[in-house]
Amino acid sequence: MPGQRTRSVGRTDMSDSQGLDGISVVIPLYNKRDHIGPCLESVLAQTWQKFEIIVVNDASTDGSLEAIAGIEDPRITVFHRDRAGPGAGPARNLGVSKAKFSWCAFLDADDRWHPEYLETMNRAVSALNDGVGLAFAGFEIIGSDGSLRPDKFAAQIAQAYPRILDFRQFVSAWLANHNSPNRTSATMIRKAVLCAAGGFPEEERSRRGEDKDTWLRVMTKTRAVYVPVIGMSYRSGGTNPEWFAEPPCICRTIRKLLSGQDLKDHKRLLRRLHNDEILNYVKERSRSAPVPKRLFSDFYVLSSPLAFGKIIGIWLLPTSANRLLRSVRKRLSTAT
Repeated sequence: MPGQRTRSVGRTDMSDSQGLDGISVVIPLYNKRDHIGPCLESVLAQTWQKFEIIVVNDASTDGSLEAIAGIEDPRITVFHRDRAGPGAGPARNLGVSKAKFSWCAFLDADDRWHPEYLETMNRAVSALNDGVGLAFAGFEIIGSDGSLRPDKFAAQIAQAYPRILDFRQFVSAWLANHNSPNRTSATMIRKAVLCAAGGFPEEERSRRGEDKDTWLRVMTKTRAVYVPVIGMSYRSGGTNPEWFAEPPCICRTIRKLLSGQDLKDHKRLLRRLHNDEILNYVKERSRSAPVPKRLFSDFYVLSSPLAFGKIIGIWLLPTSANRLLRSVRKRLSTAT
């Protein structure tokens, strides 16, 4: 049955530390046999040990469960879903519903935390007041060749913003980064705040971009703190052009926010965010497939006319020409 508890597996060395009573670590697991072991070991190796680990097996078929069978720790609990997806949202929501602590930390099964991540985050959030319900750290990206590079926000943008961000500052940082400033595997949240925001989306049409949609809704309920450390290693994977055939689900949420009055002072910012996310999808789609007009049919042209010009140029060019232009730009940037 969905959500059925199957077993606990275990290690017992729990250290005493001031701060939070504990942190619930939620790991959605879908066909990550080669990565889930190192992922779990990165949690168990934390210098701050007051946590529970909730693994939600999202109907894996590749032997992922067998890969963790030998990892024994009483703080690990495994739950099952009968059907995978869509996306990681349903599995994360199930994990949050089982969490016993007031703060939840998320870790994807192919990512890894650095040893002092939870200790640093615990220290940061313990000093906060109730008005801050989201905390995130920087991360590094593991390239296909094994190389490491820090994320753009941590390396280039964070210094221009305060550590505690309200809605306007968070979205402004998002636009400067051309991506959400936080990565889910380097993010912690108060369980009550996430529930108040509606949790992660679970609809089929929310298969892609559900993380961003969630963090935008969360930021309408709280403020966020940026913890200036690199706390997680993220493995960059391949993409499927079909992921980018429809507008991201965050666009529906933005249109809903624009129709209300709660964020009336932020409407211009929200329109720009809507357009920026569509432009990102158009670029990704054009890498290997034609761009359908429906992808940008709801674009707010007057809010971002230059971005719209880029989209029309990409749309009119064949896929091969877009590939050639990207190759030329990459060579020029490397040469300089």
